Amino acid sequence: MLRSLSDFYRKNKEEALNYAAELTQGIRKLNIIESGSTGILPIETINALIANRKPDFDTELGGFGWAPKFPMPVNWELFMQQYYYAKDEDLLNAVNITLTKMAEGGIYDQVGGGFARYSVDVFWKVPHFEKMLYDNAQLVSVYCQAYQLTKNKLYRKTVQQTLDFIKREMTSPEGVFYSALDADSEGVEGKFYVWHKKELQQVLGEDEPLYSLYFSVDAYGNWEHENNILYKTRTDAELEQLTGQHIGEIEQVIERCNAKLLAHREQRTRPGLDDKTITSWNALMIKAYADAYLTFDDIDYLRSALQAADFVMGRMWQEEKLYRIYKNGKVSIHAFAEDYGLTCEAMTRLYEASGDEKYLLFAKQVLDSCISRFYDEEKGVFYFKSRTDRQLVSAKVDLNDDVIPCSNSVLSKCLLVLGYFFDEEKYHKMADDLLKNVGKRAETNPGGYSNWLQVMLMKHHGLRQLIVSGKDANKQLPLLSNQYYPDKVLAVANDSTQVPLLKEKGTKGELRFYLCHGKTCGLPLSSVIEVMKEV
Repeated sequence: MLRSLSDFYRKNKEEALNYAAELTQGIRKLNIIESGSTGILPIETINALIANRKPDFDTELGGFGWAPKFPMPVNWELFMQQYYYAKDEDLLNAVNITLTKMAEGGIYDQVGGGFARYSVDVFWKVPHFEKMLYDNAQLVSVYCQAYQLTKNKLYRKTVQQTLDFIKREMTSPEGVFYSALDADSEGVEGKFYVWHKKELQQVLGEDEPLYSLYFSVDAYGNWEHENNILYKTRTDAELEQLTGQHIGEIEQVIERCNAKLLAHREQRTRPGLDDKTITSWNALMIKAYADAYLTFDDIDYLRSALQAADFVMGRMWQEEKLYRIYKNGKVSIHAFAEDYGLTCEAMTRLYEASGDEKYLLFAKQVLDSCISRFYDEEKGVFYFKSRTDRQLVSAKVDLNDDVIPCSNSVLSKCLLVLGYFFDEEKYHKMADDLLKNVGKRAETNPGGYSNWLQVMLMKHHGLRQLIVSGKDANKQLPLLSNQYYPDKVLAVANDSTQVPLLKEKGTKGELRFYLCHGKTCGLPLSSVIEVMKEV
């Protein structure tokens, strides 16, 4: 192709230059920002946009009714948030069906935990076997939220197994996270993850018939070349009827078998590992560990989040700016707006989990650095690359939420949250300007603006700040997060705080809880039980 282009340029130079000019102009048009004069979408419009997505939902298999099926965590976060406000059972059912089918499907590694990138079919059966850090991080957060809302034990198990996988296979000696595992090994896609029935018989012995029944294993294979993808198609009630055993006994056998298969699988040739550390993807994983700690009160999850966060602060942040890549002991590439936004969000959540103010202050540092490097005040948007870095054909503006929420929607959420913590009116104005820029786009294609719609809902309903101070205040944070509250942020007040929202609320004596809405705080409460009654 390069030879062909070179030949065309030599023989038709004027025509080639004309093509180049037209292509350049077309790319620049993609980044034209529409006027925000229409204002932020009204709540009635947002409610209608979300409700109008329901006909596309696959009510039997989860997700939306087409293939391939991607997990798209941001969609289910939006549905849970809107269910909380509107009590629309269809939205909660959509979340539960999807998360259950994914956790029981072939897209999920039933032996070792963790999700593949997407399913090639509508059944969540046959995955593209590549495992991405950003998918697993976001899905951990989504399953945590879903557990807070439903207390479904499958969601808890999925979080635990996925984080076990991350610790075992995707965590570096420094405590940060690798980027991806390849889909193939020995040149064959999925070879590391699929099973012949005879191999299962050899490894599992007398437990194999039950295991094969549970995971739809066929003697002739349920996939290519007599291989089997492990996925659950029978309900617990059907399994009990077919086996005459209680589901608890069945699951004990499955757990025992998975341990044997995981050890046996380690003898196979492993998929290739992309061992670079990407700042934005690590931020998603830090947030996931913080979410898991707040949901399940497992101190190991908090330790993992703290270790990775301290690495980002110490190595990826240099001379008041972030770097995007770490590999072989070196950082490289100036970070993009995505890295800044997701790092800000992760550090804010880690502050909520740990109560350590240094993470919240760092989140503000990151946000202010991003504003100075990426923000266009006239247009009210953040560019994808810093103004000080070399631009390509056009200065790209990232506005569409995809498998990862776009930088501008993430930053709008950061501005909204930190605007309350630090009493920064300019943050609130910038968040409003961002939201105004995407109103028309979201009306046209709500599926591409799910994170934006979350921020709009937060803006309309307002944020509640739950502040705790006194002896052992930090230990109260998981207790205040075992229920689902999408509009709540947590804070720990102390006498030496540098955060305006927390001034004059610190105490070294008995526990005190303050529930604030906007900038107005109620009278102090003395117990978690009292707080739960008020939230």
